[in-house]
Amino acid sequence: MKNPAFTVALLYLFISSSFAQEKGPTATITPVCEHFYLHTTATPDQAGGIGAHGLIAETPHGVILVDNGWDTTTARQVLQLIATRLKKPVLLCIVSHWHADRVGGTALFQAQHIRTVSTPLTASLAAKAGHAAPEGILPNDTSFTVDGVKLTCYYPGPGHTVDNILVWFPAGKVLFAGCFIKSAAATDIGFIGDGDLRQWPASIKKMVRRFPHPAYIIPGHQQWNDLNAVAHTLQLINAQEQTEGQQEEEEQQQQQQQQQQQQQQQQQQQRKASGHR
Repeated sequence: MKNPAFTVALLYLFISSSFAQEKGPTATITPVCEHFYLHTTATPDQAGGIGAHGLIAETPHGVILVDNGWDTTTARQVLQLIATRLKKPVLLCIVSHWHADRVGGTALFQAQHIRTVSTPLTASLAAKAGHAAPEGILPNDTSFTVDGVKLTCYYPGPGHTVDNILVWFPAGKVLFAGCFIKSAAATDIGFIGDGDLRQWPASIKKMVRRFPHPAYIIPGHQQWNDLNAVAHTLQLINAQEQTEGQQEEEEQQQQQQQQQQQQQQQQQQQRKASGHR
């Protein structure tokens, strides 16, 4: 049976817990299920103001965060929301990959002595990109407990980026997939310049085998409460591969046409040269 007090608290949290600046950076907290919340940050200077989802897992004496906002401003807003609404400290932050929408608040977190961790690969890529790097201490498949809450960090293989990891909380059956999984509302695969489109489907299959029965799969952006996001992501990958295949064919045809034109021009020049002899 649902707890009425919890339901009222979640409704209040959803309605009131936002820093809304019409043209500036914003952060909000949205309930997912008992003890789990989304933090969503957006800034007009990044990706056209699109919101980026992170996760908050509440423990008895604090919270665990997955990802920390686009930048210092949005990260500070997330921390203020947690302090105001949940009234608990951040015990740990896990970074899911090296892009700015995941790691942008790391410098602030480190300045406030909030331990921020990820894999060695993510730490290395973040540093190379000029971001403050999380501690690169997580193995590719590791389970541990923070303040009584169990979680698993798992690297399924390349996808949206070569380093993207998943974070699984068995207590709520919440799987934070981040940008590794596209929202069911997404209309295209998005930016893939740092990823691996060819290996992505195999990586998704590994995810499904490792975590077969999630109640929630949280994507990195847009609508988040639809388990069809996994199948939709595979469809978007397939569509992108077909588009790239068509582009390759068109480029090959253009190259062939250019080669034929060059050959014809050379033949014409040779015939002209022969006629002057």
